[in-house]
Amino acid sequence: MRLHITQEIKQEMTMLPTIEVDIDSKGQVHLVDPVDHLPVGRALLTLIDDKQIKQANEQAGLAKDIIALLKTKRYANRPESRQTEVEHRISSLRNDWDLD
Repeated sequence: MRLHITQEIKQEMTMLPTIEVDIDSKGQVHLVDPVDHLPVGRALLTLIDDKQIKQANEQAGLAKDIIALLKTKRYANRPESRQTEVEHRISSLRNDWDLD
């Protein structure tokens, strides 16, 4: 089955712009970065805590590290094993444990 996406559907799928803000103890909203033009209208505000921000930043850092690793010559030239070889090695290591 092919999905036909009309121009009208494409317009509805447009991402909403996101603006990062800080909220002070009085409930006042402050833009983190200057914005050229804020349209008049309504907005949705998503509340996130500092822990979520820290986790998101850590994940972004991990993603950068992974991408850097994937681009290295060492990764490109890594040795590869067949699935049966890996399964055999895992099985033999499991059987080597002394269960006393």
